[in-house]
Amino acid sequence: MDIDGYVDFCGRLGFSELDAWSRHLAGAHEDAREADRLRGRAEEAGVPFGSIAVDGADAWAPTEEERAANRERTGQWLETAARLGAKQARFNAGPFHVGFEPGDGTDEMFEGVVAGFADLVSRGREHGVEVLTENHWGPFQHPADLARLLDAVPGLGFLFDTHNWPDGLLHEAWDGYAHRARLTHMKTFGGDDADLPRVVSILRESGYDGTWGVESVPDDGDERAAATHTLERLRGLVEAV
Repeated sequence: MDIDGYVDFCGRLGFSELDAWSRHLAGAHEDAREADRLRGRAEEAGVPFGSIAVDGADAWAPTEEERAANRERTGQWLETAARLGAKQARFNAGPFHVGFEPGDGTDEMFEGVVAGFADLVSRGREHGVEVLTENHWGPFQHPADLARLLDAVPGLGFLFDTHNWPDGLLHEAWDGYAHRARLTHMKTFGGDDADLPRVVSILRESGYDGTWGVESVPDDGDERAAATHTLERLRGLVEAV
């Protein structure tokens, strides 16, 4: 669905906020009038923009030229987030094509990622937007590396994705990172959500009181049905705690 379809869908189902993807916001990113239109439309539908997930504008890149281009792009996305009224924006540590095995990053790479996020956090504050990173791709996706990064950048928030963790470390990462969550992506795989009560309980017991975001990636491809199902399940689980 396009961004207007997304607003309509979330409004009909009773979601409280939008967590939009940058690819769906190209029009609003390029045209301030379109951003204003979308903000008004979302607010009228009862689902204002809460956050945006930005791909293609990372905190770090391998070359100085790429880093300069990223800095310009991240600045533009922060402006877009503010214009849409989003309170948070997620940026990746680095590009997908330089992802590496856990623990293989160099000190130079780590320092570059830290510097990039420190700059992003500072500029985000100027726009009234909290900058987040996610257990997503690029450098420092592994739990041990990610903790080091979050500790090194004061003010950097964490988007807790339930399933973007290395094989065999899922439940360990839930226990270790729930207390850091500022936003969530609750992965939905359709009807297979047996772990949902466990992760909701861990987050609530850790004091999480932010937005419960749904990232719909069902095995059967029916994203609407999976999102609807997960929203209903989350309502029951969150309200029961």
